[in-house]
Amino acid sequence: MPGLASRFEKAAAMEDITLRPLIVAKIRDSRLPGTTPPHVWGGPGHGAACSACEDTISKRQREIEAVLVGGTTFMFHVHCFQLWDEEREAVQDAEPRTVVTARKRGESTCGCPPAPQPTG
Repeated sequence: MPGLASRFEKAAAMEDITLRPLIVAKIRDSRLPGTTPPHVWGGPGHGAACSACEDTISKRQREIEAVLVGGTTFMFHVHCFQLWDEEREAVQDAEPRTVVTARKRGESTCGCPPAPQPTG
């Protein structure tokens, strides 16, 4: 069918335009994780709400389940998971890195006690 794919592509692009800012906001205010989850599974949906778009993941759709170290679970549509993963990495890359420098010779940069100085 001519034009059908382009209509779906346009709909997906419009969805991305509205969904990406929502995902970024959720990462920044910790409603979505900003780190890589250690456990990720995929399978058929079971009616859970998507953690990104908040729509239901139907039984006819595939879902991605991401579980953090503490056991917190996030459910995603496949496309929402892909967008979240891209935006999560972009937010991490945009975060300023804190550089800690020692103030005095022998002072640890991490707050650990200084190493013993050699005597004599």
